[in-house]
Amino acid sequence: MAKRKRDTTFEKNEKWLKEGRGQGEGENYKPWLKIQDVPSEGTAPRHKGWKAKRIYHLMSELELHYLYELEWSDMVLDIN
Repeated sequence: MAKRKRDTTFEKNEKWLKEGRGQGEGENYKPWLKIQDVPSEGTAPRHKGWKAKRIYHLMSELELHYLYELEWSDMVLDIN
């Protein structure tokens, strides 16, 4: 039996909008999806960014490696 109810509903989307998910810039950005919002059988890393100084909720190791590439790029200012 699952611990959490992870289905997406209109009410949940409205709640997330009121929380400010998917909005903001830099340190104040809140991701639309967090790792606890979706089921996972693998790893779901969270990483503190160097540029934006916030926690990135990543869904795979591949996303983590891509985040490292973006963090080291001088052309990237913010990652959402």
